[in-house]
Amino acid sequence: MSTATVTEPELHVAEPIPGRTLIPVEDFDRLVARTVAKENIEEGLATACVDQALALVATIASKPDVHMGPSDLVDIGWHALLHGDTRVYHALCDRLGRFVHHVPDDADDHRLEPGDDADNILSRTANAIAAAGYAVDPYMWGAQYAQTHGTFTRGCNPDDSGSGCHCGNAC
Repeated sequence: MSTATVTEPELHVAEPIPGRTLIPVEDFDRLVARTVAKENIEEGLATACVDQALALVATIASKPDVHMGPSDLVDIGWHALLHGDTRVYHALCDRLGRFVHHVPDDADDHRLEPGDDADNILSRTANAIAAAGYAVDPYMWGAQYAQTHGTFTRGCNPDDSGSGCHCGNAC
């Protein structure tokens, strides 16, 4: 009697993609340095802010029908992308196939889904980023930040109406 050995195929799970890989290293480093200087925060936090903002913008571009928004910390990174060097943001959006607008919560054309609040918007956003294959830093999105700082959203969200950034939050 002979026996056969069955070997299971080896499953390779892709590692999540860091947002920082979406732009050239020198641009990322420059945006982090500007964030450190402008926001007076440590380099590690500035790195996470810009990294997660890049993942957010890429995810919004790929899922424009999903209502998403940044946490306060991620919004710092998004502002760095928008105001640090518009050429970098424009090139990023070109590569992503669409321009992702940045619109504050108090804009006339800002939209909320029924039942939306900061907690479920951030949870939906972090889950969408992970589903898109990007690395999610839980500190940047989760309850730890809310417990430490007491608030989630800075008040800016994406919009596809063409209205651009009208953020009144120290842009």
